[in-house]
Amino acid sequence: MNLSQAFQTVQSKIELSHREQIIGALILLLLLDYADRGLIGGLGPTLKHTFDMNNADLGYLSSASTVVGGLATLPFGILVDHTHRIRLLMISLIVWTVALVVTGAAVSFPMLVAAQVTVGVVAAATGPAVPSLLGDIVPVAERADMMGMIDIGPVAGTGTGILLAAVVAHFVSFRWCFWLLAAAAVGLVFLYTRLREPKRTKGDAPPQPDESKHFRGRSARKPRMAELLKERHVQPDERAILNEDPEEMSMWEIARYVLRVRTDVIVLISRAVGDYLYTGIASFGVVFATKQYGISQSYADGTLLVLGIGAIAGFVSGGKFSDHLMHKGHLNGRVWVSIVGYLLTPVFLLPALLVSSVYEALPLLVVAAFFLASTAPALDAIRIDVIVPRARGRAEAIRQLLRTASEGAGPLLFGLISVSFGNATLSGLQIAFITALPVLVIAGLVMIPALKSYQPDVAAALVSHQEDS
Repeated sequence: MNLSQAFQTVQSKIELSHREQIIGALILLLLLDYADRGLIGGLGPTLKHTFDMNNADLGYLSSASTVVGGLATLPFGILVDHTHRIRLLMISLIVWTVALVVTGAAVSFPMLVAAQVTVGVVAAATGPAVPSLLGDIVPVAERADMMGMIDIGPVAGTGTGILLAAVVAHFVSFRWCFWLLAAAAVGLVFLYTRLREPKRTKGDAPPQPDESKHFRGRSARKPRMAELLKERHVQPDERAILNEDPEEMSMWEIARYVLRVRTDVIVLISRAVGDYLYTGIASFGVVFATKQYGISQSYADGTLLVLGIGAIAGFVSGGKFSDHLMHKGHLNGRVWVSIVGYLLTPVFLLPALLVSSVYEALPLLVVAAFFLASTAPALDAIRIDVIVPRARGRAEAIRQLLRTASEGAGPLLFGLISVSFGNATLSGLQIAFITALPVLVIAGLVMIPALKSYQPDVAAALVSHQEDS
């Protein structure tokens, strides 16, 4: 090996290390964001008692942050496509930290809601920033696997929030749960000051040397998406081809472009429908478990933590299996993983909702969490695949805004349904969860048309920006 080759090897390793830093920083950011959401659910009984709330109030508290965060993604999406993304996330994290301190100090329900609405700023920034960053540093063939790793952040965060609710709130005060998260966020801010902004992908740029290698040092040569599409004679969908410069397009023009990409619209609808159940579980899982299975809040928190392990296994397995199918030439593998995951989840979740023993329900709940989580990395990778790089921030902002309607409505509808059936009685919450199961079937069926549209839409994205996958 000559000096030039040695230098290139060292440079490649340094760049790979920086990728890992960015991936880790994004996971930690999502972890903290969802830890706050997990706290709201894990502290549900305590918050209801402290602030004299009912289930509808608790649902409103969870929904407020999500809805405002969704609305704020539009300006953040524009900023993501045109500004320094790492710095944008760091500033948002600082605002989030201050809002979390105020949440812990809240003395009234309106003050608590106002603080949580401000917390929604982080979700607004991460929504468009994460796919934009990953699209620039992770090649197409690795995206589902990497999204599976990223998706661990929300589940681990929710589990962290529930754990804090079970331990810290028991020995000290629920307020310290929020303050400890704020302290962790301060440390994360310093981490972001050390990150460099990755180079954005350009349509006319040749592949970067490090981008043609597989993440974490795996085999450098596997079939590229462009090569596979060409071999199969897949023609790009003319409606999804973008001939204009994305940087010069307005938000309205980007919105029209997104709506022309059929697969993106399909994934948007499917993911929004599926997220309805997740937000309901995060907000009312502990309250439901205490009543359905006759266990304490601490044991209910522990039950959700076990479900988190099943979900993490689903994220990792779903991402890896999706990419494995693609490497084997099954280009619709990501679509099939999402369909199967959604359709199998209710099969195991329904009996778990009907039994009264936590020991009988727990294995069923873990398997259901596994299949539900397995859909996320596949769907997240699909939506990155079909959109041109320099439109991803605004496209994701539009998706986040529309998804917010489902995510925000989830806790509120769960609360209203349970109240209408007896204000958090067993039958009320049980019916609220059971009525969500057909929604998952719909989410799976919605993905079926993507079996036909996914490959042409990916081909259109590759033609639009000439990305070498």
